[in-house]
Amino acid sequence: MSDSNMLAIYSWAAGIFQQELPSSLIDVEKRAKLVNKINAPLVQGNNRDSLTVSLTLIDLDSKEKNRRLDDIAQSSLTYLTEQIDNKLRKNILLRLWTGCMEAAKAIRFSYVAGIGDGIVIEAPITHAYRQALFSSLIDLLVRSI
Repeated sequence: MSDSNMLAIYSWAAGIFQQELPSSLIDVEKRAKLVNKINAPLVQGNNRDSLTVSLTLIDLDSKEKNRRLDDIAQSSLTYLTEQIDNKLRKNILLRLWTGCMEAAKAIRFSYVAGIGDGIVIEAPITHAYRQALFSSLIDLLVRSI
């Protein structure tokens, strides 16, 4: 179902404060642009200190995690224009990113079912798979807002 990055980001958000969506983000297209803007600094594949080692988000040390969170907070200033506490800003950004990524994964046509002999094996997303995804995580995320 969900990958470790989704769960790591959600746990980061849960560790901060909950907050309603600010009025500056009411526009859906603006939110989509914001999520696109923060995606790269948030999930870049490598720790800056070691460009040859690919890390999942859950494997990042505290310094790198906080650097990425600070980067996305700074990147959001032109989109999320309210003057709010930086922890609330990060919380909102993490929840938006997680929701968008999970929704995108839920509506795709196939998923990576495994890797065999170095070849990615994809499987179609069935109605049952999609229903399980929504009931196991997306419904949970919605209830936590």
